Amino acid sequence: ASSCVRGTGTPGGSAGFSCSQTGKAAYGCLTGERWQEILKFAKTTGLFIAFGLNACNGRLSPDSPMDFSNIEELLNFTPSLPPGENSQPIAVEFGNEVLGHGVSPTQWSKDANTLNTLIKDAYAKAGLAPPGLVGPDHYSTEGYSTVLANLDPGTLFAVTYHNYPQCDPTDVKPGMVNSPLCFAKIGATADSVVGLVSDAKYSAQIWM
Repeated sequence: ASSCVRGTGTPGGSAGFSCSQTGKAAYGCLTGERWQEILKFAKTTGLFIAFGLNACNGRLSPDSPMDFSNIEELLNFTPSLPPGENSQPIAVEFGNEVLGHGVSPTQWSKDANTLNTLIKDAYAKAGLAPPGLVGPDHYSTEGYSTVLANLDPGTLFAVTYHNYPQCDPTDVKPGMVNSPLCFAKIGATADSVVGLVSDAKYSAQIWM
């Protein structure tokens, strides 16, 4: 797109369905020029980019399929840029906290399988190694077993989750930066996610 008008997009495929918890306020567009500026900045500074992709475009309900046309444009454009000037993303993240209310776990898995194929095809044409696909990036592990059961082997490079441990500062003593009980909560959540991935026998890294 040549110009961005923030807040005019629809977070799903219709005005009556909101796939994203952010609503319309977060929707605009990323121009090719701006994307190239970001990739050049990453190349210059030695940063690695994990880039979040919209997982809501075109959806009419939590069980309706994704419209990948815009993502395909980005995937075809990015590896065509001069490698000496631009960094390539090391990972792409499919959606942000959309499981359940925005996208059903089964549908998310189907679309993740499709997206993984699109990523590999686009980068194979350019003769480059593809970025890894990561997700589902949710704040609760509800639905993760369904997601993992419906993914093709190798679709996800990493299983991702968000953690909000609600740390209570009352047990922080002088000299402590954070609560030991808070770190225990973080570890317990990590253990549960590792257990889910292990039970599903799915081979992937795990990112918090």
